[in-house]
Amino acid sequence: MRPVRLVLALLVPMTLAVARNHAAFPVKTLPNGLRTVVVEDHASPVVSLQIWVRCGGVNEAGPTSGVSHFLEHMIFKGTDKISANEISKIVESNGGSINAATAGETTHYYIDMPSNKWEQAFDVLSQSVLRPSFPPAEFEKERKVILEEIKRRNDDPQSDLWDGFLEALYTQTPYRQRVIGSVKTIKEMTRDRMVDQHRLYYVPNNMVVVVIGDVKKKAVEKRIKDVFGVLPRGTLPPAPNLIEPPRKTTMFAPFVEPRNRPIWPLGSWGPL
Repeated sequence: MRPVRLVLALLVPMTLAVARNHAAFPVKTLPNGLRTVVVEDHASPVVSLQIWVRCGGVNEAGPTSGVSHFLEHMIFKGTDKISANEISKIVESNGGSINAATAGETTHYYIDMPSNKWEQAFDVLSQSVLRPSFPPAEFEKERKVILEEIKRRNDDPQSDLWDGFLEALYTQTPYRQRVIGSVKTIKEMTRDRMVDQHRLYYVPNNMVVVVIGDVKKKAVEKRIKDVFGVLPRGTLPPAPNLIEPPRKTTMFAPFVEPRNRPIWPLGSWGPL
């Protein structure tokens, strides 16, 4: 969605101030396993609300490849109480921005809003993430959107090279998979498969709620407890193997395409 310039202009100094004044963020854990980070920072009258889920491309295999990213596309498509248009209207009419992103190990959703609207933003974000309705018509629309994204990605030489590089660098772990999925898996993706992914991973003990900005910490923590604290702890699927076997030799993997611009990636893996 299109970001609001005023919010972004205010958010940049706020973010810098937070980074400078809070070297270590205070993490609290609710009894059901939900982790929270709430930081008061009154440098600017804005707030950033985020929900992080420990679920991404590494939590997929075979026919589920791309489901986490597809799921991310569907989260803001409405709940049983609020439509996708209403979600956008609430955020944008109040000078906010809303977006999401999927990576290898995480998916996160956020709303940046003027701080006097934080409660409204919190309700929209939490209900969207916890209770998406996955409307079938929107599901088919987003399938087309993602297939077009894959097409654009396949036409981009740098993206093509990056995908080949990861496949060469990682031989045993799901880091080698494309987070976006493939044309085949997206065409064959079902709504039921997406609902299962949400049920399995979008549970409090697999999530982190972050609120930073011009808010009262106690009020925010109470709202988080009221909304998330009543949710039951989930039983997570087995964690994927993310350890690559030792490699004793240097590998050179030529990846040649008829492009006019040569690009040379170089990388290695090791403990973080």
